[in-house]
Amino acid sequence: MLWVTWPLWGPEGKDLAKVTLGPMVGEASGKLGGMVFSHNRGGTYVRRRAKPVVVTSSAAEATKASFGAVSNAWAGLSQLLRDAWKTWAANNPRVDRLGNKITLDGHAAFVWCNSRQVAAGDSVLSLPPTVNAPDALSTLTLAGAAVSSALMVNFTPSQVASSQRLQIKAAIEASPGRNYVEDKLRVIGYTSAGLASQINIMTMLQARLGTVQNGDTVHLRVATYDGRSGLSSMPLSTAALISGLVP
Repeated sequence: MLWVTWPLWGPEGKDLAKVTLGPMVGEASGKLGGMVFSHNRGGTYVRRRAKPVVVTSSAAEATKASFGAVSNAWAGLSQLLRDAWKTWAANNPRVDRLGNKITLDGHAAFVWCNSRQVAAGDSVLSLPPTVNAPDALSTLTLAGAAVSSALMVNFTPSQVASSQRLQIKAAIEASPGRNYVEDKLRVIGYTSAGLASQINIMTMLQARLGTVQNGDTVHLRVATYDGRSGLSSMPLSTAALISGLVP
């Protein structure tokens, strides 16, 4: 059971309902019919689900193409290999955003691992992973002063393994008071394998998200990805206010 107070006027001009979850419901997240459940510092809320518009960006087309390539690769697998993916998925459940363990079927596990492979420019894996997910970075820092089109990221360990890349998600936030950017984070790219700290992300950032200006806050979420398995580490996040930008 849950109790709803309707409506509240949201910060982005959207009707929101504040929700008090009853004893039968611990948490709620995601879409249900025409509503979307989410939460912020004020607690759980519900908003009307907006109808998506047709997306035709180059990034969206590339994502669709990668899913198509992976699905075609699955269609070409033998039953023996499909069974191997099914077994791996049963032994390696995923954890969703509410902390619940979910078990994928073989096809979903294959797509989940290989979508990163294709996006990073690595080969599709016919066999399921035989190694564990890589370790996460220990530290991650982003320089706030961007000079001459350079926006530098430092990390430790100071060099990733030869089979590993960094998957970089980012968001550019113009409002200094907004720190919640889950809805804005996008994959801006993968580094080359075995890359050493430090790296300049300005080109990939602006190619994916547009121009960075002084006063913007750049949010980063970086995970280590292993091309031998398609698995990635837990991500590490950081953010920096951009100042001193010289065109």
